[in-house]
This record gives sequence, C-alpha cells and structure tokens, in this order.
Amino acid sequence: MNKNTIYAVVDIETTGTNLKKGDRMIQFGCVLVQKNKIINSFSFDINPGMAIPKAITELTGITNRQIRKAAYFEDVAATIYAILQDTVFVAHNINFDLPFINSELERVGYPALTIKGIDTVQLSQILLPTSPSFKLKDLSQYLNLTHENPHHADSDAHVTAELFIYLLKRLEEIPSETLFEINRLSSFLLRDTKELFTDAYAIKQANQERLSDEQHIVGGLVLQRSKQQTFNLMNYEYPENETDKKKIIEPQLSWRSEQAKMMDLIANHLKSRERTLIIEAPTGIGKTLGYLIPAAYYAQKQKQIVISSATTLLQTQLMNQSLPLLNKLLPFRTSAISLKGSNHYINLAEFKKELTQKETSGQIALMKIRILVWLAATKTGDLDELRLSSYQNPIFNQIKHRGVGSLMLTDQFFEVDFINVLYKQVESTSIVFTNHAFLMKHPDLFNSDRTINTPELIVDEAQHLADVALQANKGRIRFWKIINLCDSLLTSIQSSQKFSFNNLMEINFLTVGENGQLLADIRKLRESIDTLIRQFTREYGRRINRNAVNKNETNDKALILKSTELADLINRNKIAIESVSKMVLLLEKSDGILQNRYIAAKKQQQIGRDENQLLNRVHRFFKQLFTELEVWNVFDQDQTKLNEKVLWLSFPINGQTDKMQFEFSLADSTHFLSDSIYRHFNHLTFTGATLLLPGNKNYIVDQLDIQEDNYKIEKLGSPFDYSKQAKLYIANDSIDVRSSKEMYESYLADSIYQLIKAQRRQTLILFNSLETIANVYELLAKKGLHIDRELLVQGITGRPEKLTKRFLLGKDAILLGTGSFWEGVDLPNDRLELLIVTRLPFESPESLNVKAKEKEFEGQGRDVFSEYSLPRATMRLKQGFGRLIRTSTDKGVMVVLDSRLVNQSYGEQMIGVLPDKLPIFNEPLSDIINNLDEFFG
Repeated sequence: MNKNTIYAVVDIETTGTNLKKGDRMIQFGCVLVQKNKIINSFSFDINPGMAIPKAITELTGITNRQIRKAAYFEDVAATIYAILQDTVFVAHNINFDLPFINSELERVGYPALTIKGIDTVQLSQILLPTSPSFKLKDLSQYLNLTHENPHHADSDAHVTAELFIYLLKRLEEIPSETLFEINRLSSFLLRDTKELFTDAYAIKQANQERLSDEQHIVGGLVLQRSKQQTFNLMNYEYPENETDKKKIIEPQLSWRSEQAKMMDLIANHLKSRERTLIIEAPTGIGKTLGYLIPAAYYAQKQKQIVISSATTLLQTQLMNQSLPLLNKLLPFRTSAISLKGSNHYINLAEFKKELTQKETSGQIALMKIRILVWLAATKTGDLDELRLSSYQNPIFNQIKHRGVGSLMLTDQFFEVDFINVLYKQVESTSIVFTNHAFLMKHPDLFNSDRTINTPELIVDEAQHLADVALQANKGRIRFWKIINLCDSLLTSIQSSQKFSFNNLMEINFLTVGENGQLLADIRKLRESIDTLIRQFTREYGRRINRNAVNKNETNDKALILKSTELADLINRNKIAIESVSKMVLLLEKSDGILQNRYIAAKKQQQIGRDENQLLNRVHRFFKQLFTELEVWNVFDQDQTKLNEKVLWLSFPINGQTDKMQFEFSLADSTHFLSDSIYRHFNHLTFTGATLLLPGNKNYIVDQLDIQEDNYKIEKLGSPFDYSKQAKLYIANDSIDVRSSKEMYESYLADSIYQLIKAQRRQTLILFNSLETIANVYELLAKKGLHIDRELLVQGITGRPEKLTKRFLLGKDAILLGTGSFWEGVDLPNDRLELLIVTRLPFESPESLNVKAKEKEFEGQGRDVFSEYSLPRATMRLKQGFGRLIRTSTDKGVMVVLDSRLVNQSYGEQMIGVLPDKLPIFNEPLSDIINNLDEFFG
C-alpha cells in the first residue's frame, strides 16, 4: 500500500448470513478512495431470485417489489469484478462482505478475488479506543458523519468511506514509538490491516517525526504529561438576585425557578453556621447545576468542595458533561479532578510487563494495541474511558491498579503513575468528584491537615449513602480460594515438569534454605486454613440446610452466625488463626525480597524469558493470596466489635461445604458515617430525587446518620404536570402473590403479553428477582413475543450496562430488569412510555438483609417490617416511577400488577410518595388495556 493505492470501500445487503443455505446478495455499494478523497462510487440492486425474508425487509427497507426488475448477480458479476480488481478491499466487518462476494463470484464462474483487505471495525477499535460502540450507525453518530439510510448498501458504503478517511488521518497522529509497539502485535490483526501500521511507522521513521510537547516517553510508553492542578483564586460574587442568575443561565439553558431556589439554598448554607442541609430535588429541576453553580462560586475563593455521586457512571457524567457546561456558563473557569477506586485505573508497570510477554491470543493482542493508543491520549489513566461493557479480557486481571500501596519507589513509572499523580492533586484542586464507595474507603484523603481549608461535602443521590457504607464495610474470606492459591504457588515453585525455583537456585537467585523456608511457610498457611475449614464445617455443617437463608440476587445460601458463638469458635482455634496471620507477614516479606531481586537482576539483564514468566506468575499468585487475606484481622476483634457486625457463612445452593466462605458487614451505618466520614468535612449537603417519606423526616435523618440537631430539610417542587403527563393503573384483579410459583409466573406472563400486544411502545418491566425474570421470559418466548419485538432480558441477553445501551437505541423494545433498573436509568422522551411493575418491591422475608435486621432488632421491641422493609420498598417504588417522566414533554403510564397497593393498609403510605397530582386508577386489567389507547391517543 502507498499514497496512490485505491481503496474499494464496500458494503452489501443480503437475504441472510448463511451462504450454505443459499442466501444471496440484494444490494452492492462501493466507494473508491484515493489520497484520502472519494474519487468514485457505484451502487445497484440485485435480484436474488428468491423472496426477501420479512426480517430483512424490516431491517433494510428493501422490498421484493423494489428488486423484482433488478439485474441478477450473473449480470453484474463482471462489473463488480472489474471495479474491485487492483484495489484494496475495505469493509466494516470484512470477514462477512469479502467471503460473501467471493462465494457469489465463484457461483457464477468467476475466480475468487485475491486482493488485500482492511477491516474498519478493527481499525476503529484501535484508533478510536474510547468510542462507546463500533457499530457503523453508532460510529457515524460519534463522529458526526452523515448516514442517511442505514442498512442500504450505498449509504453504508459511503459512510464507511468517510469513516475510513477519518481513520487514515487519525493514524497519522499516532506517535512513532506507539506504532513500533503496535507492529510487534499486529500479526493478529485481520487480513492486511496490519500493513497500514507498518507503512505509517516507516513514514514516521523516514520523516524523523517527534512527539508533541504534551507527550513524553516513560519506560517505552508514550504518555501525556501531567499538569499540576492549582487553586485559581478569584473574587466573583455569587448572583444573589434572579436577574443576575438569568444572565448566567438563559443564554444556553431554560430558566427553572426551583433550580434557582436550590442554588440559593446551597450558597447560603455554605456561609451559615448550620452544618447539615438535606434537599429533595425532583427529576427535571436541573439538580446537578443546582449544586454545581454555587459550589463553583464558593470554591473560587480558595475553598475545596468534594462532590460524591452514587455511581462511577454519574461521576463520569459530572466530569465529562456537567463540568464543561458549567465552564461555558460561568465567567470564570473551575478546575476539577475525578477520584475513583484504584481498580478503575491502569497500572503502567504491570501493563509494561504484559507487553514484554509473548502473545498467543488475538483477543488480548488487540486489547493491548487499543490500550497503547489510548495511553498516548489519556490524562487520567481511567480504564472506564475505554467504555467496555465488561472487563472480561484476561489482561485486565493483570493491569488493573491495586492502590498506591502496591507501588514501588524504585519503579520507573512511580512518578507518572496515574493514582499517585491524582492523589497529589487532591490538595490543590477546587472541586473533587468522587463516588460514595470511594468516599467510604478513603475519607482520610480529604483530611483538613492536607488542604488549605476543611473541604465542604455535597452528596448527590444521598439515599444510597447508608447502603454503600454497609457495602464498603463488608468483607469475605474465601477459604477454598486461599487453598487453591497455596496449591498454585506450591506447584509453580517446586514443579518437576516445568521451569521452577530449582532452576532459580541453579543461577543463585535464591538459596536452598530460602526456597525451603518459602515452601514451609506456604504449607503451614495451607494447613492452618484447612484446619479452620474442618472446624467451621464441624460446627455449622449440620445447620446449613436447616437454617440457611437466600443471599440477595445470587444463587448462594447464607447461614447467619451469632457473634457469641463465633467468638467462642475463634477462641478454640486461636493457634490456627494466629498461624495464618504470622504466615501472611512472612510471605509478604518473602514476596518483597523476590520482587527486589527480580528488578535488580532484570536491570543487569540476568533474567531470561523462563525466569521472567515464573517470577511474574508467582508474584501474581502472592498478590491474589494477600488480597484474599486482607480482612483476616476480623478474627482478632473482641466480642464488642463482633457485636457491631452481621456475620454469616455463605456457600453454593447445593450446600457444598468445601466452597464455604466467611462474610461480614456492619449491622447498620449508625455512627460510622458521622464518626468516620463527616468529621473530615465542614458543611454537609445531601440531595437526591427520592429522599423523603411523607410525615417521616426521621427516616432520612437516621439513614444519613445525622447526629447533631442543627440540620435543615427542604423539598423542592416538581416542574412536571403529572395530571396530564402520566397515569398510574393498579390491576385490582391481580393474582395473590402467595400463589404457587407456577400460577404466579403464568399470570405475570399472560398479563404482560396482553399489555405488550395492545401497546407497541418502549416498555420497561420491573421485577424483584432474576429467577422470576428468567421464568417469565421463557413463557413470553413460548407465546412468540420475541418474534416481532426486541426482548432485552437481564441475566439472559446481557449485562445491565449493555441492555441499557441497546434499550436507548431500540425501537419499541421491551426490557425485563431488576436491581439497578429500578433507579439511576435515564430514559427520556419516547425511550420509555410504558412501565410495568410486576410486584411491589419488598425484599423477601427470607433474604439475608431482612434476617440480619431481625437479628439487629432482636430484644429491642422494634418491628422489621414497619421500620425497614416498608420504608425501603416505598422508596424503591418512588424510584421506579421516577424512570417514567424525565422531561416536561414526556408521557407515560405505570401499571402495577400487584393489588396489595390498594388492598393492604400500607398501600396508602406507598402511594403517598408518588406525585400529588398523579391520576390513579384501580381497575381490572382488561379495562386498563382499553384505557391505554385513550391516554396515548
């Protein structure tokens, strides 16, 4: 390939994907590209000599009538062959288009094309590593490319050509050093895609191109130079009156009076002596800017504000969307950083190690290439920037950061390590975005001794804070995993079949005595853990099937333990428990010695490939072992500390005691938030759309662990007209939820099917368990619902992140979900019109959470249902309804298939949290179905 190469960018439409079953081409589109310009294009319909399947017509819009008079492939084969000769074939998924064309050519007597080929899917994955999707339609939106008729060969070929030209220009920007590393891995790339990188590297070398001023090379990796954040001391006054506020907001956004009220509440609070402010801010008022604008004005006077959101996704939106908007609105610029848990970031040293390994997997090689390109551009090292729906690729187990404690001062990447740099910037940054989980784990980062002033704290989605606090204080000890890791270490160190520590002793890397002691320590650790497994099994094994309860949203069982009996078991096994603690300290020391020797020997080039692989493997096993034993000190705690915890053993549903693990959590967040978190901050501001229960302000005060009396609670009004925008229907003929499992699930499937068939609208169906989802989905599939509607099913067709993305892009899609789909999913306009709640969102009385609360309330005369289960279910129902109306133009209906909402005494309390003017109807399902037509018109 050279500057004169002609690229034939091709797309085809077919009757299907199976050549062996006789599928045929129905459209051919080709755009010729030379010197980064489109020089010609061709397209035509093709008569397949068979009927076009209905699904293909629905996808492409190509009808039998349209292609009836088109030429057969035999008539256009010569033209296609001539067009493609002496070109480089380019396609978005080349391993479909090129083989299909060759098959068609061979079918009519032409030889298969032997031209070179490039795949734009793979090229996009490499050169656009942070794109949210690599589908052609999504890429065209991402790059603002015009794509008039998706799934038409001419339009697809044209937009693919534009994409290809964009990628060629992007390739020119890749640094020479990065291209060098890519070429070492490029043999795994599809067809001739690798030649583009080989040629680009040769050109860079010939021109002796240098890095940009923003980049530098560390340890052979091209990275962005980090810039130290500083407080920008300014003196802009907060806009107190409406006129001044409108000058800021109205040029780009619409005026919202409740948003302005929220801004004033927070601005005044930050100057007041009152420490705590709680604001319920309904969806649609512009809550984010409602706290960001006063925060920015406050922070510009050399103050610091920490803003915590419920999830890393919301945190990313704050940093990447809300902050840029804020800086457009305000007359000054606000700086910010984003802090997440260490496993969100890349460990440069570990990635460099992975690059030195000989690669045998195409999947891993492609990911390494993508990361190389991303590293040259990222300023954060946040792996979330890659926007992967999951991180199942094995490389992430090795390169995910494990915290600053895992870094070595002697490491060449220490000074540029992303987490190390971020932590240094905390002291001098105006606004810090973080998430609740990080806040729970690292409150000391915001210690007033390290900042100019004690920082302020704003907590968004504050209703999650207590649960996250409990989650952050959970721990587990997987006895079986520790045994497995000990066995893996013993096998690696003393294997007679492979390269082992015997070979390291031969080169004097360690002595015979050191090797023997290492093996003895690992065996002693294994023996102590094995002793404890036998003791736990002997003590609790017989109670497993009799007293175990369900763990939440898993297939595991849990046996809740009394702190007194666990304390007794610990005392009886003190020797084994102390032995584990001692062995961990010895093995950590041994691992450190091995790592220091490894680094020194590598510098002296005394380490070969076999030694390198062995020592890295052993170090990985040690790191995993120490991670499993991080919370071992729970067994050193006294009775008082154990009383503060919920303790349980969990194991698979079949009761395998050899897979038993010990787990624990705080019983509740009382005093933890106030003593461990809030003390690091000055003023506290809590906000969220669903914080308050009518007539029960104590619920949120208790949940947030507010200990002082000087707090203020405000509830803002909703901007939506629920009397016109929404309706709630409650099916008063619903089946009793205590009916048999088969009858109940059959009722749900029948009711859902009737509602869905009556209304072809984007629909979210909320459940309380994955098991029920799976069973109802199976019944719906038997009814054929999946044939003409896209069914997205949590636990079956994808993970929540993937399902949400597909649902947002879908048309009349149906999503069956639980858990996170009850809240935190933004589905505006026609992205959600029909919301079906299958069952009131109570936790099962047999769940671990409820049983734990029963244990906590034991002897206190308190009622678990009224104080725990009902408030949580009420809030969850409120959150579920909140998915429905997201803008002032939305229209939607919520249907509840659970008559307890009107038949039980607590139903009135649950309905009370829904909007005041929401029309509510209690009627049979048949009437509901008839009335939906009237509402939607």
